[in-house]
Amino acid sequence: MPKPRTRSGGPKRSPPPDDTKPKPKPKTRPRKRPRNLQFEATVQDEHLRLQVTAPTRWIYVVVVFLGCAFFTAVALLFPEWWPAIQTAIALMTKLLAAWK
Repeated sequence: MPKPRTRSGGPKRSPPPDDTKPKPKPKTRPRKRPRNLQFEATVQDEHLRLQVTAPTRWIYVVVVFLGCAFFTAVALLFPEWWPAIQTAIALMTKLLAAWK
């Protein structure tokens, strides 16, 4: 009995057996970075401890808010600059997309 034909005219390939299918890799969990970095040292019997903390999430929220406020102020106070800014943003996104 002939195999059914595909659109290209060739016979259909039978699906591979289950044994040859690649097994999905387990998803890796993102590694949590420590929020603070500690450095300890002893110099001439003096103990030195330095602790640096990473900026918290609200700092990023404030930066985004200030950026939006800046663009809003420019759009309202200098409307003649706004088309140039839009063109620059569009050009940068195209360049970044082409660069990837």
